[in-house]
Amino acid sequence: MTDLPTLPLLTDAPMAVVHHRKLNSQEGLEGILPALDAYPEYLHVAEGDLCWAQDGDDLLLYMHHPDAVYDTLSPAQLRERADAGELWTLERALDARYDGLLFVVELKTGRGSRDAAIQAAVQQLQARRPGRYWFDTFAIADTVAIKDADPAAITSLHTKILSGSRVLETAPSPVRVRWAALGQLGATDLLTVTYKTSPQRLFAWAGASLAKTVEAVERHDKRVVCGGVATPAMFSEVQRAGARGAYIKFPWDQLPHAPSGA
Repeated sequence: MTDLPTLPLLTDAPMAVVHHRKLNSQEGLEGILPALDAYPEYLHVAEGDLCWAQDGDDLLLYMHHPDAVYDTLSPAQLRERADAGELWTLERALDARYDGLLFVVELKTGRGSRDAAIQAAVQQLQARRPGRYWFDTFAIADTVAIKDADPAAITSLHTKILSGSRVLETAPSPVRVRWAALGQLGATDLLTVTYKTSPQRLFAWAGASLAKTVEAVERHDKRVVCGGVATPAMFSEVQRAGARGAYIKFPWDQLPHAPSGA
């Protein structure tokens, strides 16, 4: 493929369709490849969960939603499964067959150094998919660590509530929940907000507006992506409001085609 898509959301690129958890398996990636031809007006992004297992000098990066807080297998067992082709790794997902897709890698959990996992993931992605991926995380500290590993890497802070110029940090810890001002999030490029349960949707009757939120965020030179887009009608809502991407929770073949000129 010669004309590979470039990273969306910070330019005037088409809207990004984020295919939730499809990066977590070969079957998921294969299943969304036809969307590239069926909906060429969108950028197609495969999203998945990055976990890691460190055993001495061996660091395994793999795509899997954790069984619990951590995966229940030991690092040695996970490596055995990966070597047998039974565990989908980041390296395998970066095969050239999937170059037409952009990737969004959501940092989850693992055994071993989180910073080492971030460093290794950045190295693999930059080598095989430069300019065509971003990281998603629930923790501000992770966005800083990613930028430390590569200042050019694009980061997203995932949140349940984005209100005006303030965002709720919901890191994967029950005791670490705090508000942060957009102006303080220098290492964050994108805000990914769960739209189906957002104040912008639930309180639209009271004047809450996703379009106004998008405008406020973009004044801080950041962009909005919407998670939890459960229906085609909801997809059209966030598209009209100016969101730069949407995590779809419905089959991709139900996507509405982009309006003419979009």
